[in-house]
Amino acid sequence: MHRFERIGAVKFLLFAYSEPLRNMLGNSELAEQGDVRVVDIEPETFWNFMKCVYGGSSVMIPKLSFCESVNLLYVVEKYLVTEIKPTVVSHILDLLPKDIDNIFFAISDSFFFSDEKIRKLTMEILGTKMDQIVSSKKFLQLSAEELLLILETDCSNI
Repeated sequence: MHRFERIGAVKFLLFAYSEPLRNMLGNSELAEQGDVRVVDIEPETFWNFMKCVYGGSSVMIPKLSFCESVNLLYVVEKYLVTEIKPTVVSHILDLLPKDIDNIFFAISDSFFFSDEKIRKLTMEILGTKMDQIVSSKKFLQLSAEELLLILETDCSNI
């Protein structure tokens, strides 16, 4: 469940980075009144996004956790902010192999596979760390679709 928080933003900076945001903020009745609701993004994620857009991506992104980075990738993809995406993807690629929990997170979110580099690395890790994956307590919590993905990866490495 998302919590709501009023966040002030400089519209024109956001406009410069994102046509979808320009359309959303510039052409809506809510924007005319001064507020726009963004319901599918947690406040912390939107704060991180704004810090990156305002010029702090080189400082901000390396400090993000794996989950925070994935959430930021969702926002960057949604609002088509291409300037920041490579840095976010690179950070995710650095963090992905560092913790087996990151792999479980990755295979549980179909959005995560929207980037080909992330998808490829996830599949490689699935292929090389299968023993750790199946011995994890989280393995028993996987859905049928997630198990099928693992099975397909395992079979392709035989």
